[in-house]
Amino acid sequence: MEDDSQEDVKVKLKRLFSGWHHPIPEFIDKTEHIIKNRITDRIPVKGWTKGNVILLGDAAHPSTPNLGQGGCMAIEGAYILAKSINKYGLSKKAYDRYEELQFPRSQMIVKESLKMGQMGQLSNPVFAFIRNLAFKLIPSKLSVKMVDKFFSYRVNKLDI
Repeated sequence: MEDDSQEDVKVKLKRLFSGWHHPIPEFIDKTEHIIKNRITDRIPVKGWTKGNVILLGDAAHPSTPNLGQGGCMAIEGAYILAKSINKYGLSKKAYDRYEELQFPRSQMIVKESLKMGQMGQLSNPVFAFIRNLAFKLIPSKLSVKMVDKFFSYRVNKLDI
């Protein structure tokens, strides 16, 4: 995590976003309290629903942005939940079906994102060199195939 001890978080944000369009710098100026938290992965655990309270997106399965799938999973989850409610009504069956369908994909993506983040943060120069060399040598077709499982997913094809 980047060390902000030498620069106040608000001062840093003002510096980073100073050239941005209106109203971004003004939002920063007028914000009294800025909270900064670390980005984190947490392997999903079952139990996203209790009564009529349902966790969705990062509340159910937070993920670091290494694969760029966090927002996608939230939209997918909302779609699955809406379709489940449409089919089963506001019921335990609908909520359970949402979790049953969303959990495996979320778990896989969070685990893959965690692995990718660990590889990207290797500090040992030898391991970092090997990682960088491997990424350079992997053929493009293989690289595309490796990420295709994330981008070819079609939530609207699920049997809800």
